[in-house]
Amino acid sequence: MPDRIPPDLWSLLTMLFLSAVSGVVSVTQRIASGRAASFVWIFSELLAAVLAGYLASEFYLFTPETFQAYIPITVFVSTCAYSGGRFMQVAERTLYSKLPGGRD
Repeated sequence: MPDRIPPDLWSLLTMLFLSAVSGVVSVTQRIASGRAASFVWIFSELLAAVLAGYLASEFYLFTPETFQAYIPITVFVSTCAYSGGRFMQVAERTLYSKLPGGRD
């Protein structure tokens, strides 16, 4: 049937949805712990989670089979998406501290 959505598109949509949910959980926990929320911060955190989840789902295909046997793709993508925004903030801070005239 030509109307059907290809399985690889379903996989992509599933991983993006899983990443977005992980991002919402991450943002919710940080707001609950007292962080002030703004639209820009929430939007950037969600985009970072989706990006990290997408990259993780693509990277997972290149991991060894022994890794894939112990860690399912859904767990790997969720974990990467959950911590994606925080990792990007640490990477940005580290990069800025190494540049001449960079901020701390």
